[in-house]
Amino acid sequence: MRRETDAAPLGSLRGQGFIGAVSGSGRRVAYWVALNGVTQELRVFDVTAPDQQTPLTTVLTAERGAAVVWSADRTGLLLVVESSGRAGGGDEAGPFSALRVLDAPTRVLHEIARLSDGSQFWPVAWDRDSRVTGACITGADGSALAYSVIGEDALGVRSPMEPGIPARSVQSSAKSV
Repeated sequence: MRRETDAAPLGSLRGQGFIGAVSGSGRRVAYWVALNGVTQELRVFDVTAPDQQTPLTTVLTAERGAAVVWSADRTGLLLVVESSGRAGGGDEAGPFSALRVLDAPTRVLHEIARLSDGSQFWPVAWDRDSRVTGACITGADGSALAYSVIGEDALGVRSPMEPGIPARSVQSSAKSV
């Protein structure tokens, strides 16, 4: 990690590759860390304490962290968790992609939506005040099939998207997508 204005290293992330997001203030980075080769632990790096990285949550053995974005107010995270393909002991769910919201201060995690038809979520935004999330639903090639607005009360609306739009290119400005 480096500041934009200084080439000297500020700190190092303990992940393999980078699956994460920088907060709107640029002060914190949330990212998934691989445990036994699978992204399972979500940590936060804060530039004011570069020698400390706080674990926020760890998913089950049969799951993996796939993506993350900060909430508009920077106090929570919208996560995508998917099946890892590994046995986790007990009842195993088939392949899935789930949207979960995580309150960073309390570390309370809540699943709000799940896909089990082979498509995947790509998180875009979470407005905690309105309790609404936004995410693309993608196909196997990563192109967006639909945009989904899902309330934390599990009510949602899907809008089809034009073919060929890469889901990773869809971003929020905290006011619009």
